[in-house]
Amino acid sequence: MLSRAPQVDEEEQPDDPTIRDKMENGAVATRPRWTRIRDAININFTLLTAEDRMALRGFRDQVGGWQVFNWLDNRDQAHPVTLQVRFSKLPKISDDKYAGGEKRWKASFEITQI
Repeated sequence: MLSRAPQVDEEEQPDDPTIRDKMENGAVATRPRWTRIRDAININFTLLTAEDRMALRGFRDQVGGWQVFNWLDNRDQAHPVTLQVRFSKLPKISDDKYAGGEKRWKASFEITQI
């Protein structure tokens, strides 16, 4: 998708499927709403080139928040994982610094496993 591997950082947050019911005696009864725990992943790209920005905008316009796509999580080079996800927060693109004499952008978005 992007022309190069820009600087990126990710943050995982599990989707808690637990239903909690408080009792009058102070106890809490719990049960799972569903048995699979999905991860929501916040992703931040920095130093995007103009071409990267256009590619990200085009991809965002194509899949929106409704289509499933594959995300390669290769932070652990020995164990890369391909996840099926969709945007839970569409990419927000804003100005970043200049690098290599060019204007750069940064983007942040959230994806959730399906």
